[in-house]
Amino acid sequence: MTDVTATLGSVPLPVVVLVFWLVAHRFVAHRIDDIWTPRTGNRQWTTVVLVLEAFAMVTVAITGGAARWHAVLLPVFLLANGVLLASTVLIRSSRLALGRHFSVYLVAGAEHSLITEGLYKRIRHPIYTGEVLFHLGVPLVTCTYEALLFLPFYLWLLHVRMSTEEELLSERYPDYVEYSRNSWRLVPHVY
Repeated sequence: MTDVTATLGSVPLPVVVLVFWLVAHRFVAHRIDDIWTPRTGNRQWTTVVLVLEAFAMVTVAITGGAARWHAVLLPVFLLANGVLLASTVLIRSSRLALGRHFSVYLVAGAEHSLITEGLYKRIRHPIYTGEVLFHLGVPLVTCTYEALLFLPFYLWLLHVRMSTEEELLSERYPDYVEYSRNSWRLVPHVY
């Protein structure tokens, strides 16, 4: 297998590519002001912990990617870039479908409405599906498999967040229960 050993200056190419995807994820998939905009909502701790967990995973991926013992294999590197591209496109498309109804925090205010069309017709949480893809792609782009150890913790946090969000939406929108019977949480025909 081919090892991706190119560097830009003294920085390994996979680390440069990972930083590119992190910037794309923040500025393209999400808006930069999402976290800084003051909002209120249920279970804000999940937002903070999810951000801290992502930061820790990325730190392990970057530092491991700069270490010599991680041979970055070209097929894995290319797969990771495809996964990160799919993640970014899925999150951005989902955000556009939600429009003004999106919030980082779990809220369902009077100005919100239930979105059940487009990507949301079959998947209740396509943004979270994109985030799971992102959490798979980040460690793979630098072949720092240790960073995958964060995935079970992230999936647990995501489950807690989705359950809380679905409870909130069920209370706010009477149609949500029927909608949830006819859609999947993250992946059609799987979960």
